[in-house]
Amino acid sequence: MFQFALYSKARPENVALRKGKISVPGGDTRGVSITITDTKTEKKSFAMYDTTTGEYALIANATNPSVISINKKGILLYFRTNHPQRYICRKASNY
Repeated sequence: MFQFALYSKARPENVALRKGKISVPGGDTRGVSITITDTKTEKKSFAMYDTTTGEYALIANATNPSVISINKKGILLYFRTNHPQRYICRKASNY
């Protein structure tokens, strides 16, 4: 067995797997978008989901807090990782 130190830039980041299921009024999950924003770096990424079941899984940085937004016309749900008030849901006419 070999062991050696990696340069700090070559080391992998700590990540977390986040899973969920989208459930919208009427049951039609088509047209939903899932956006993940790293609040430290402001980097945005998008997650894919199963349009039949509404299930999704995404990988996010485990050390930086992030905001996960689930949008569909008329509905906005977002939650913050590493925050006590995690889930916020709003009816939004401009989404």
